Amino acid sequence: MNEKIVKKAREMEEQVKMKGEQVELNIPAKERKIIHLTLRDSEFVETVSEGEGEYRRIIIRPKM
Repeated sequence: MNEKIVKKAREMEEQVKMKGEQVELNIPAKERKIIHLTLRDSEFVETVSEGEGEYRRIIIRPKM
């Protein structure tokens, strides 16, 4: 996996955890997949992809 994207995912996880607010990123599919895989076992956040085509984005949000 791309270590830069994994690092960004962990930073976003920490941001969401601290602020309690979701983060939306409009990034390429390959990067979204890496973020999903990196954060899939997180105790604090969950990830979903929403939108279609070039407007597809990943949302990292606090677990309920």
